[in-house]
Amino acid sequence: MSSSNSNTGTNRPKQPPSTQTTNTSSTSMKRSNTSTNASLAQSSNTSSGSTGSKLSSGLNSAWNMVKKGIEGSSSSSNSSSSQASSSNNQNAASASSGVTISVEEFQVLNQQILELKKAKYEQMQQIKSFEKQIANGNEMMKLQNEQMEALKLNLKNIYLEKEQLEKEKVELTNQLKDALKINQEKNDEVERLKNQIELQQQTIQTLTISYDLMISNVKSDSEKENVEPNNDNIATSASSSKEITNITEDQQVPPTEEVAIADNEQKDQVSSQNEDGTVATSTEPSSPQHHLDLIAKDKRISELETLNQQLNVQVSQQSHKIQQLQLVQQQFLQQTQQLQLQIQNHTLTIQQHNQKAQEQENLLKEEKNITSQLTKDLSDIKEQLRMTTDELLQARYHLQVQTTQLVQHEEKSKQLEKEKSILQGQLEECKIELDNCKIDLTTERNDHQKQIEQFKIENDIYKHQLEQSRNEYKHVTAEMEQVQSQSQGWKEKFTKKQELVIDLQMKIQEKKEQTEKMMAQFEKVESQYKEKIANLDNQLFQANQAKEQLKKECLELQRRIKHDYEPYQEKGKIYDETKKQLDQLKNDYLELERKYDTIKTKNIDLNVKNNSLEEQIAKHSEYISSLEQRNKEQHQEIKTLTKLNDKLYQKFEQLDRKFISFFVNDIFNNLCTTDFKSRYENARDTLSQLSHLQDEYDELKQKYQDEKLELQLQLKKLKNLNTDLKKQLEETLRVKISTPSTPRDLQEYVQSNPSPTSLNSASPQLEEVPSAETEALLSQLQSDNAVLLERIGVLQQTNWDLQEKLRLINDRQIALVDDLEKKQSLLEHFYSQIPLGRFTSPEQENVNSKSLLSSFFSSSNSSKKEASPHKASLSNQGLDPISLEAYHHMQQVMQDTLLHNITLQKHIEMLGEEVDRLSKKLVNTSKP
Repeated sequence: MSSSNSNTGTNRPKQPPSTQTTNTSSTSMKRSNTSTNASLAQSSNTSSGSTGSKLSSGLNSAWNMVKKGIEGSSSSSNSSSSQASSSNNQNAASASSGVTISVEEFQVLNQQILELKKAKYEQMQQIKSFEKQIANGNEMMKLQNEQMEALKLNLKNIYLEKEQLEKEKVELTNQLKDALKINQEKNDEVERLKNQIELQQQTIQTLTISYDLMISNVKSDSEKENVEPNNDNIATSASSSKEITNITEDQQVPPTEEVAIADNEQKDQVSSQNEDGTVATSTEPSSPQHHLDLIAKDKRISELETLNQQLNVQVSQQSHKIQQLQLVQQQFLQQTQQLQLQIQNHTLTIQQHNQKAQEQENLLKEEKNITSQLTKDLSDIKEQLRMTTDELLQARYHLQVQTTQLVQHEEKSKQLEKEKSILQGQLEECKIELDNCKIDLTTERNDHQKQIEQFKIENDIYKHQLEQSRNEYKHVTAEMEQVQSQSQGWKEKFTKKQELVIDLQMKIQEKKEQTEKMMAQFEKVESQYKEKIANLDNQLFQANQAKEQLKKECLELQRRIKHDYEPYQEKGKIYDETKKQLDQLKNDYLELERKYDTIKTKNIDLNVKNNSLEEQIAKHSEYISSLEQRNKEQHQEIKTLTKLNDKLYQKFEQLDRKFISFFVNDIFNNLCTTDFKSRYENARDTLSQLSHLQDEYDELKQKYQDEKLELQLQLKKLKNLNTDLKKQLEETLRVKISTPSTPRDLQEYVQSNPSPTSLNSASPQLEEVPSAETEALLSQLQSDNAVLLERIGVLQQTNWDLQEKLRLINDRQIALVDDLEKKQSLLEHFYSQIPLGRFTSPEQENVNSKSLLSSFFSSSNSSKKEASPHKASLSNQGLDPISLEAYHHMQQVMQDTLLHNITLQKHIEMLGEEVDRLSKKLVNTSKP
């Protein structure tokens, strides 16, 4: 007993330092736990993303579990070094409990390694998805390059078509110039014809003046003859006949004087007759010369009567021909008006074509600007894609390096598992030895079972409390792992739970202190039984030595794990940085996709514009081809009209010559006739008709100019409407481009993004916004469509009005062509009936023409001054409207009857030809 007391005495003072060591170890462990928790919080704050959080949580939990094992081992080592051999059983129990904790920690490590493998697999899948996206981006770039090449080809075609249009424009301008030249020539011809008509009118005026003079001379001669005797008359007649012969030989007397001499001779003959009808004979004997003069006078009178009759016939024919020529002149004027209308239409079409060409040039300039902008944007996008691909390749290289490091870590974990299995075998051997020791001790502890049972009950209670605290700690660690796997929003809760864990650790340490106190009491109780247990100290000492070796090995393993974990922390930081870079790359990629969508929309708009331009070009080409055909037809018509004009001009010259010759003969023969007044009145009527026709021509000109102005105003209105429509279309296109994408595109964007929390939280807002915007856009589009439909209706009405006007113009043109054909047939009929013989000798014709031309040119200057009052007098002395209408009606009836007769003659000729042909056939068949 003394020995036992001495042992207890020696052991009791050693207990306080054990408590001190436990307290110091607990305080050091608290500091280490706080430092590790702070480092874990920092690492969790730096990590962004699911995979990074998993890695950090797994590594942190493994590090905590290893530290816990170190704490258990350190506490056991401190207690074993301070206590005596009596506390070896307790140290063995604590060692056994520490071994169980280390096995569970290794199981957790295995689970964390599996989680790391899963995270690695997810990273590899993400890398593959990035590679697929890069390949898709390259394909899209190829497609864009192909589209750009197609656009370039379209632009080249448009430029070629533009050059063709310019060439056609030059050709049309040349054709217009030629048409204008022809028109000027025709206008010159018309003016020349007008001058000729005015000259003819002046000749008629001179003839009327000469007729009045002759009448006055005749009256004065008749009065003188009544006063003077007959012999004087005979002498004057002889002298006048001699003078006439002398004048005719010299060819110096004008035709008016010859006519006056002939009239004087006739009047002398008439004055020789009495009022009763008897011829007054002179008282003087008739000489042979007087008898010969009387015979010559009789012959001359008979010749003059025949010439008078012939001239009457010729004058009637010439008046008819003059009417025909006036009709031809009217037709020619109408044709010139039509040609002017056609030329003006050509000019309008050419102006429209020029305007359209200018619009096409402006569109081409806009397309050039757009293509330049697109090329710039594409080059920028290509450079950005190259940069992103380089960055992705670098990230891939870093990830590959990390994967290799993870493989190395897995190999090290396998080695640790092997060492773990070896340690577990050694521990099992230690357990077997301890069981043997327990069997030996059971026999000796039978007496002290009651006290031991009480101690066991108390120990079970404390163990139960420890297990509860351990379960709570495990539950807290599980909750911490779940919190770390969640998003950054749970970090505050994580910190709170860390504080709770720290509190629990403090409680666990307090409970450990309580257990240590209880153990001190238990040692007091066990001091009584030390003598009996002294024999077992040696065996336990050997077990303790083995345990110390195992502890040293575990410390070495912990040091190795620490040494291996430090680079993994650095790698985790690098991984977080790479993840941030990948997120930035994703955002850049999304921005590039948006830009690509905008470029797509622009390309679609450009394609629509190109299609519209191609349609417009096709329409312009068709319109130009139709214009060319019309131009060709008009050229042919102009050629035919020029030919007809030349023929008519030649015929007109022939008629002028014939008219001059016939007119001179009429003047010689019919100056004294009473029919000259009626012919003079007919000429006045023709002149009044000409003035009336000129007035109608002026009115038609004014109407044409008014219609032209109206058409120009309508064209301006249409152009303004077209510009307004273009502006509205551009505004609608801008609105469509500025509007956000559809909800379907937003869903695709949500599916493409990896972060589900942020997108799911923002998805309802994004779905609600485009619904309201789309409703507003639909209302705007409906209103715009209504306005456009109204404007389209207005344009259609204007188009219909123009079409009706064109139809009326075409009908008028057809009617005028029919009238031209009819009048042409009439002219041909009249020209066929003109006789080609001569009524006078060529010498007389030359004399008459020269004398008439000399008188005409001498009197032209004086007659020009009196032309204007004469025209006024004609207009004042015009016929009644009723008589004019009757005259026009009769003229139309005559034209119709003549046309009917002409057609009947043609049919009769055809029938005669067929009869001849059939008679010839019969003769040929009757012959054998």
